Amino acid sequence: MVSPNRKTRPSPASIMSSPRIQHQDEIKRQLMMLTSCALFLFVMGTLILMTKMPDPSTLHSVDTVVKSSSGHLKDERARRAAAIELERIRSRAKELNHIAADKYHLKDGDKPSANEEGEHSSNEKHEKKRDPAVFQPKLRENVSQSKHKLRMANSDSASPPRLIHILETRFMQNQPNLVELAKARLHLFATICLPTVIKQSSWGEFAWVIRTDPNLDEQIKKDLISLLKRSGALKEVAVDKDGNDKRSLTYVVGSNDNYILANSTNYKTHVKPFDIRDMLSSMVSNPDSLFAGKFESAQSLLNEINSKQSNVDNDNDDVILWTRLDADDGLNLGYMEYVQSQAVRFFLPEYYGKDMLKEITVDEQGHIALPDVIRQNPNLPKRRNKYTPPKWTYWCAGRNIDWFITDLIHDPAHKNGTVYPVQHVNVCVTPGVTVALRGSFDPLKVPRLDHDKIISYLRPKGPKLCHRSGISIFDESDEAEKDDKEEPDDGSCFHMVNAYYFAALRSRTPTSAGMMGVSPDDMQLMLVKKQPILTYAMWVLMVREFGVSNKTLIGTNEYFAKHVYDIAEENARGQCTRGHSCKTSSKDLLQQYADLKREVQNGFDVVDGFAVSAQHISGV
Repeated sequence: MVSPNRKTRPSPASIMSSPRIQHQDEIKRQLMMLTSCALFLFVMGTLILMTKMPDPSTLHSVDTVVKSSSGHLKDERARRAAAIELERIRSRAKELNHIAADKYHLKDGDKPSANEEGEHSSNEKHEKKRDPAVFQPKLRENVSQSKHKLRMANSDSASPPRLIHILETRFMQNQPNLVELAKARLHLFATICLPTVIKQSSWGEFAWVIRTDPNLDEQIKKDLISLLKRSGALKEVAVDKDGNDKRSLTYVVGSNDNYILANSTNYKTHVKPFDIRDMLSSMVSNPDSLFAGKFESAQSLLNEINSKQSNVDNDNDDVILWTRLDADDGLNLGYMEYVQSQAVRFFLPEYYGKDMLKEITVDEQGHIALPDVIRQNPNLPKRRNKYTPPKWTYWCAGRNIDWFITDLIHDPAHKNGTVYPVQHVNVCVTPGVTVALRGSFDPLKVPRLDHDKIISYLRPKGPKLCHRSGISIFDESDEAEKDDKEEPDDGSCFHMVNAYYFAALRSRTPTSAGMMGVSPDDMQLMLVKKQPILTYAMWVLMVREFGVSNKTLIGTNEYFAKHVYDIAEENARGQCTRGHSCKTSSKDLLQQYADLKREVQNGFDVVDGFAVSAQHISGV
């Protein structure tokens, strides 16, 4: 019986048939088509990889910015900038579309196929191994020079500033006895994470700290260390001219503590996020926690940081960078170098080798005018640009490739999995989230932000939050040299990495702690269906700009096909352990995999997440 004061809920049919809902659906369809077209146009440019590449930063789509600027980007300035940028991108993308089509004789309907070994033809021709020492990332011309200038400049100084870069990776923390899950994650680590790290163009100029459970299964621990040793990750490099002072590049630490922490993450009181002194002190105070890596290397670095010349009480001008990379994700091979170069640009501009503009052009509202606006209105007023470096700042990527495992029984043409594009304008993806701060700044005062809150929190708050002023801007006129062109600085405490078509690579499998996006969403499916050349371009980039091997992808895909139910079952048991996602939806989805295992053993198979009989499959 329904209470007379209680409103009855309309039926689902009446809701879905309302004009408002129909109008919203039409808007969504139009938005999806716009995004599809924009992504297709800029990714076409990736097909000219072996020739002189155009500036990738000009290709990021901002259709979504215009649509959603009332959300995260609330100010009018951001909306106007997005609209201007959109028109410029569309013009440039059309030009690249013609270049790629002429060079490769491709049409919209072309679809790459897999060869007999299960490799896509686009991958096969680029399978040659590359020496990371000679790999040339797709960076701006000045990027590789800026760090060199930093090392060489001010050589007479007793203590010149340094970039100290930490890459932190988590592996099986708080889950030491989930062996099947660990084996699967080790496959992903070897296939995706490891090659994208050791082939970085700046390999040798950052320390890789892999943190795992102190009580990790002994065989898994041996396999992890053996894998790192065979790859060369555990080799030492000399940091002095005589070659006597050799340092470890990689450390495997038995610890469930992390130093790159989001606001939603609970941590022990003795841990100080983003504090390199605290991290190194913890390592050297417990030598037994070092499963790999030299104790002496960590001690030497700690001594240098604590030395009188660079003590926190003596206005330490070092720059500490923290970059996060999960064990099943990867980074573009130039990502670390690019972030380092941008750290020089924003924190140590005197070492960047460029003259910053002393005056900037402003619009009628007093906001900094974009280059396109200046060209259209050359008589706009100018104001003094007094630049003060920030005390801290964030970087992240918004474009990545998602790699999914495939069913080798029902989809034998994709033995190395499938790939789908992802693009965000107002959200950061987890791989590559970087925090940089001055050595003299209190690390506990740096905001700890979840990856999906970084942009929406930092951009509206402006420059005062990180104690910066002015704009890092150089000659942007049409007559300027190409290597003077830079990523625009919006004056906030955040910077999006747009130097690559895709900056990150994520594996989407049942090993995921949050079980989010383990299958392509509707937008991804629509994009590759409408524009199959996207798939071609992504497979090329997987090999060329991420260093991932098709053979290892095939092996990992086969492993998951054989063990997917055992993996999911253990992942379900691992949910809600300390430091891991605890979503009811995740546990439910993983439990479905575990339940289906019993059905499969009784003569059933799984298609799109449902248990069906073999008879039904044969009739599909």
